[in-house]
Amino acid sequence: MALTLRGNGQITSDNYTIDSDGDVTAVNAAVSGTLGVTGTTSMAGNLNINAQSSKINAANNHLILHDTAEADTGANWWYMYRNGGDGKLRFFKESDKLTLDSVGRLGVPNQPHMLAQGYKERYGTTDRHLFHTVTTNTGNHWNNVNGKFTCPVAGNYLVTAFSGYKESTTHSGIGIGYNGSVLSYGWSISGDRHAQQSCTIIKTASANDYFYYYAHTSYTTPIVNTGNEHHAHLCIYLLG
Repeated sequence: MALTLRGNGQITSDNYTIDSDGDVTAVNAAVSGTLGVTGTTSMAGNLNINAQSSKINAANNHLILHDTAEADTGANWWYMYRNGGDGKLRFFKESDKLTLDSVGRLGVPNQPHMLAQGYKERYGTTDRHLFHTVTTNTGNHWNNVNGKFTCPVAGNYLVTAFSGYKESTTHSGIGIGYNGSVLSYGWSISGDRHAQQSCTIIKTASANDYFYYYAHTSYTTPIVNTGNEHHAHLCIYLLG
């Protein structure tokens, strides 16, 4: 890189100009290898990292990530920034996908999970069952037509099945089904409709595996009357 000393006391090159007071008045430097910066450095505009795919936007305090050359907006861009209003560190892609507050609490608003309440009916002749009320279904992975929660990704899933009041006084077997087999369940014997059964597991599952509310086909089910939603539920949450 050639340096030129001008009569006005400026030193110029292809990339910068230094005036007689030692101030850098223009910078357009391309750097390969390792760049080290010491002391106090201020920046206006964007610092581009890896050509046009990643940059720091100084005006908005954003770290912007992308794998193609596009404008700084759009569905394919990720932003990481701190919101001054609530102090949260945010990972944003069209909407907040993850937040971290000042005391370390993690927010994952789109984490797949569901809660269905109030036993309704058996799905055909199978041991899968449906519910009166789908309270939560983030990601729409629970299907209340066929009685399956289909795992969107591989991970560890927390699953709970509950029954608190039977349709009759005979035996019942209630629990958690997984890919067509009984994963966990409990029995109540004849004589008391108020017998409670509850199963909770953490299961490592693959994408497209499925969970369901299991009830033994030879015995009674939870009470089916509308308005008794609190007597049965299925809850599933992707832990990670």
